[in-house]
Parts: sequence; C-alpha cells; structure tokens
Amino acid sequence: MSNSPSSSNKKAETTICLPGEDGWERWKPSGDGYQLSEKVATADGGSAASFKEIQVYGFPVTAAYAIPIWASTADEDLLGSVVDMQLEKLGMRPETIAGKLIDYTVVDREEAQTLTLATVLDSSFKHELPKGGAREFEASPALFYLPENQLVLWKELGKLVVAITRRDMLVYFQGLTASRVDAGVVHELNCLLMQLGMQKVVEQIDGVTLWTNDIDEGVSDLLSETFECKVLHQKRPAPVLPLKHSTLLPTEVALDRIEAKKRQKIKNALLMAGLVYCAVAAFFVARYLIDLREVNELKRVAATKQHYFDLVPRVQRMWGVAMETMDVDRYPIEIFYRVTEALRGLGALDQVNFDSFNISSDKVAIAGMAKDAATAIRYQQKIQDHKDLQDFEWKIPSPTPDKRTGRVRFMINGERNY
Repeated sequence: MSNSPSSSNKKAETTICLPGEDGWERWKPSGDGYQLSEKVATADGGSAASFKEIQVYGFPVTAAYAIPIWASTADEDLLGSVVDMQLEKLGMRPETIAGKLIDYTVVDREEAQTLTLATVLDSSFKHELPKGGAREFEASPALFYLPENQLVLWKELGKLVVAITRRDMLVYFQGLTASRVDAGVVHELNCLLMQLGMQKVVEQIDGVTLWTNDIDEGVSDLLSETFECKVLHQKRPAPVLPLKHSTLLPTEVALDRIEAKKRQKIKNALLMAGLVYCAVAAFFVARYLIDLREVNELKRVAATKQHYFDLVPRVQRMWGVAMETMDVDRYPIEIFYRVTEALRGLGALDQVNFDSFNISSDKVAIAGMAKDAATAIRYQQKIQDHKDLQDFEWKIPSPTPDKRTGRVRFMINGERNY
C-alpha cells in the first residue's frame, strides 16, 4: 500500500479537496473513513474555489512532475541535497521567491543507494484554491490507498492519469492526454514502463487497476496481455490522509501567508497601542480627578484668604515703582549706556548713526543707519551678545538698504523677560 489512514483525531478535523473525474470534490470525515460531501463540475464553471474551510488540498496530477531519482547515499542528512543536485542537472529545479515547490519521499533502499520520488510543482500552473486557502498540500495520488506493484488508472478533470507503485510505495505518476482508455493509452503506458524499468524504478507489475469505466471494448484484455497481469475494475475509493504530509507550498499561498503575518503584526501593534492608549487615558482621568479634588480644596482654602490676595496687585504696583528707582539695571540711562557701549570695536563712529531711541525700564526700541549691512549686523549682534543685556528678548529684523543715502537702515527691539 502507498498510503494508509492516519489517526482518527486528526482526521476528525480535516476536510479534503481534490480533483474528481469531471470536476472538483470536497470530502469530509465520516465514521472510519471519508465521504463525498460536495462536488462541482468544471463544465458548470466549478473549481476548487467553490469550496471553503478546506484543510488538505490535492493538486491535480497535471500540476506537478513526478521524478524518480536514485540517490547515491543512504545518509538522511545528505539525501535532500543530493535530490536537489539531481533536479538541477535535469533542469527541473524551479526558482521561487517564496514557498516550497519541491518535496521528496523515500521509496526504497539498496545498499548505498536510495530511490526517492521527487514531486515538483509546476511554477507556471495557476491554482484556483479553495476560499481561505488550505493548511496542507499534496499531489492527488498521495491521497489514495494504492495497491502494491500496481499500475492504477483513473480520470481527473476529464483526462486520464496514471500512478505506479513499487511494492507499497508510490513511485511515479503522470497525466495523460487521452480521456478514454484505448489501444493508444496501452501503448503509451507500455513505453512508460519500459523507460522506468530501464531506470530500475519499476521492478514488476502485478496488476492493472482501473478506477474508471471510460474504456474501449477489448482494451482490458489488451492490458492483461501487454503487462501479463490481471486487470481489476473498481470504483475510485475515498481519499485517505497520508501518514506524513508533504512540505509542498505554492508560491502564491506562501506570499499570502507572509502578508497575513504582516497584517497580523500590524493588528497586534494597533491592539497594543490601543491598550496602552486606554491605560494612559485611564491614568490621566484618575490623575485629573485627583488633581480636581486638590484644586477644589485649594479653592476652598484660597477663599478663606481672599483678603490677603486682594493686596497682591497693589503691592506689585508699588514694588514695580520701587524697582525702577532701586534697581540700577532698570535705569533708562543705564540701558542707554549699554546700548551705545556696543558701538565699541566697530571702527569709526560715523559707521553707525541713530535716528531714534525709545528706552524705558522694560523696553528698548532703536532705529538708525549704518555704513553697510555687515556693520549693521555686527552692531545688532553685539547688542544681543552684551552680557548686561541678556535679560532682554531681542527682535531684530534684517537691515534694509536706503537708496537715497546709499547706507542701510536697521531696527532693534527688545523687551525685558521679567
């Protein structure tokens, strides 16, 4: 046998989508096996996309290449690399930006050699996958219980396909161009078995099993005579889950999963940001309520001392008047001296002329003319950098040329910070 049912727990939760004789089928677990729950015909526009909630998707045989390879190693750690090298030599190793288009199974071992079946997805095949995709992917022959040393024929999507076993393992599968088993198909199969025999892939055929009734009259006898074995006519059985699932993953599915992970990360980040925002909002609401209670308490206390507060503006005015007479730094004449002191180092005194001064204890407004823009800027900068004028905030517009005199006009405005 090339396959056998896996555990009942796993099967109980697994639905299968695979190609049928003339369309697509959905199988669901039932009792000890699977039963057909739904099918759609391709003639009516049906496809795998007609189904949803599928766990295992069976690729049509025409979507993959079966390549038997004798690998000159029995080392499991080296086997994958040897298979990749052989596929590279045959030009059958596809390049992909995502996903996994190659999988292999061990069929048989002889001394230091290992016979493997490499399944290679056709990168150009366009898959109409079930809605929501699928969890696992298999070539459709891997989803059937295949008899030992048999050549098995059935139909997928209107065309014949063939699977061949070596002892109890699937060793080869291929899609055929014919839709009925006729003499031409028998000849094609004979050539195929001769080739596989020369490669020592197929040692013997004990029988031919037909899972289709589309066969010409007399061809059963021709099959029996050609391959010298019995021909069995059977209904195609229900699928079974493989004991070991393949690692095949189409590129488009891999890309979708990558995008889904990115979207999930974004959702998680937004959710976390929302939780943080709610926590911060809750903190500030609590802080606000606490502060509001404290403010109300302060207001209550302040109301009892309002008569003291009413004295503050009058005291401030009195103090302001006193400051102008007591603080030398606020004397207008002292500020005037410091502003004119900044002229030192500019060279000739005629380089700067003043048109107006407006100086009080808190404000300075100067307008004048300078020899050129550089002199005006230097003077403005000296005022800004003067160590005794640092308690002023200066607003100094750029000098403007005076066409009549050929000099430049400048303005300097300052307001005490405190």
